[in-house]
Amino acid sequence: SMNTGELYTDEFLSHRTPSRLDNISYEHEKQLRRKSILFIQEGGAKLKLPQITTATACFVFHRFYCKKSFNQYDHMLLATTCIYLSCKIEETHRRLRDIINTTQRIINKDQPPLNFDNTFWELKDKVVESEFIVLRTLNFDLGVQHPTPFMLNYIRSLQGGPNLAQVAWNLLNDSLCTTLSLQFPPHVIAVSSILLASQILGITLPS
Repeated sequence: SMNTGELYTDEFLSHRTPSRLDNISYEHEKQLRRKSILFIQEGGAKLKLPQITTATACFVFHRFYCKKSFNQYDHMLLATTCIYLSCKIEETHRRLRDIINTTQRIINKDQPPLNFDNTFWELKDKVVESEFIVLRTLNFDLGVQHPTPFMLNYIRSLQGGPNLAQVAWNLLNDSLCTTLSLQFPPHVIAVSSILLASQILGITLPS
């Protein structure tokens, strides 16, 4: 039903991303992606978002930076925008005010909460503007298919237990920090998570 977005090669992600063409090394881009995704996950947890909503934010973030350079757009603002956008995509109701307050508290851990002076309104305008940039950059194509439903279905059909599902779920969560979702279709990532989980648990899967 939903399109999974285009898939990218190793060669593109290693040598030809907009960031690479903008003098950002592969290692540095990897760090920026990881740091931003951990930030989205922490924001998602604090906002009590369903896992799928948080995952969608991560997918949109990764896709955006396949089209634009990290030098061009601030990754923290972008990460906040992706949370806001994914709440709309997944119909998880959160007010922009709460999203901005939550993400700002993570960024400024030791500062007092944001008072509603100009800072808030400025940020709000930036997020709304940035939302439009993301939509335009991704051609308004925000259909995201996640590996998690595939994984749960496969485990059900294999009659795998809750342990297997839990470990596979954790692996899928960890994989959000990587570019796997840009390189492989969701059902492939799902199967890989089950194979890896079964190895970790020492379970032999029916062939």
